[in-house]
Amino acid sequence: MIVIQAQSKALNRLAEELTAIMEAREDELIAKGMIGSRSGIRIIVSPPLTEDRLGFYDSSGNTIVISEECCSSAYDAKNVLLHELAHALDFRINGFISGHSPKFREYCRLLGVDGDFSKSKARLSIRKDRSRRDKIQKLMALSSSPFENEASEAIRKAQSLMLECRSAEAEGPVIYTADLFSAYRLPSYSAHLLSYLSEATGVYGLRWQDNDGLRTIRIHGALAETELAVYIYTYLMTSSETAIRKLRKQGTQVSRTSFMLGAIRSLSSKLSSTEGKSLALINAENEHLAIEILYPEAVIRKRKEKSYYDRESYGLGNAFGSKLAVPRSEKKLLER
Repeated sequence: MIVIQAQSKALNRLAEELTAIMEAREDELIAKGMIGSRSGIRIIVSPPLTEDRLGFYDSSGNTIVISEECCSSAYDAKNVLLHELAHALDFRINGFISGHSPKFREYCRLLGVDGDFSKSKARLSIRKDRSRRDKIQKLMALSSSPFENEASEAIRKAQSLMLECRSAEAEGPVIYTADLFSAYRLPSYSAHLLSYLSEATGVYGLRWQDNDGLRTIRIHGALAETELAVYIYTYLMTSSETAIRKLRKQGTQVSRTSFMLGAIRSLSSKLSSTEGKSLALINAENEHLAIEILYPEAVIRKRKEKSYYDRESYGLGNAFGSKLAVPRSEKKLLER
């Protein structure tokens, strides 16, 4: 599963603070003999979650996901973390997540979830924030009114609401990132894939290598752009894998790398040059923001990759790409 992450200087500081809190609580449990070691859980701040969820524990990825909407309150974020950590502890000790059982509530007490903390109150606060933001947008639209009194009153009310709103925007811009694929050796078509996703959606993409040599295809952008790029990537990879499997079943020898190169270049050729100019500007903005927030001291090298391919497999991929179409529901997203 590809997880989109919300990142800003403030959110990243908060994630570090939450990690320190989690590790301190786990050290207390180790001292009590309840667990043998730290869990190594990764904490991710995500875009707003569906159904007003504040967070969840993903046992398959050993990850706690916290909605960025509750991160404007350190109190809410801390208690959501400890609540989800209790689910993780339940899974670790018992082998399954028992829901909000008496055992789970005991884990919450041991971890220090505030007895007065209420998820319903946190959700109500988030809904109020959303309502304020909606009102601010409407008032800012009225601020351009030709009637001077109406415009000045709209600006005054908007400024008042801005002071009330617990907006993360006050603590700096947010960029959304997603790791599409990780391996110690990336496929040779990865640079072409990132280039295509950037041209199609405006996201900024790079291939990142950590200290252990693990390499990752990573994208950065506004939420709608990042969601669309993740969708296109997933759709392309799933569809191409199905096509390659079908060809091989028919007895055709297919090089996956060459097939993907042909498909990606065919898809790139179908992009509108007019849209491309606008998306190039968006891509440049995303690159600037990503480097400012995430890679201020990193050395980022841009280089062109030489591609060697099997002509027949490339042609099959090219024909596949020429027929591949983005479903209409996602085309609407493209137009936003």
